[in-house]
Amino acid sequence: DWLQQQIEAAPTTIVHADLRADNLFLAPPTEGAANGTGAHHEQGRTFLLDWQLVGTGSALFDVAWFICGTIERGRPERQKLDRQLIHGYWQALGRAGVDTQVYSLEQCWREYLVADLWSCFVPLAVFNSNQNTPVPRADSRVARLVKAVFALHLGAVRELGALDILLQ
Repeated sequence: DWLQQQIEAAPTTIVHADLRADNLFLAPPTEGAANGTGAHHEQGRTFLLDWQLVGTGSALFDVAWFICGTIERGRPERQKLDRQLIHGYWQALGRAGVDTQVYSLEQCWREYLVADLWSCFVPLAVFNSNQNTPVPRADSRVARLVKAVFALHLGAVRELGALDILLQ
């Protein structure tokens, strides 16, 4: 109940809900006439693929799913790196019009930790949502994927000290 309340208290937006590197398409830089639109994209563009889990929720869910599911566990600089990434994200929110005097960096960090804690349960919830799916064998691809995703997010919770911070 506590975790659900934390998730519901965060500002909501549209979330992809499966943001990971293999769901990104990175288009190269283009010149206006070459891309047929007349638009110039000096740095290229990024497109999200695979929208089958789209919904609403905290934007930090997608951020946590991507970062915590990408950065390998056991890196001594883990918390510093995550904090730098969240700081950059928070600054980008400010440039996009979010009032960073109202939405503080610490609030953003807390929401990131809550979202990662929530991410630990997603693989189990998604699997359990389809009652017609037989329980996978322990050595199946699905079981290995669920274990890997769970381990990444639980490792991030532990390495970031999320429970200590959130339960203060």
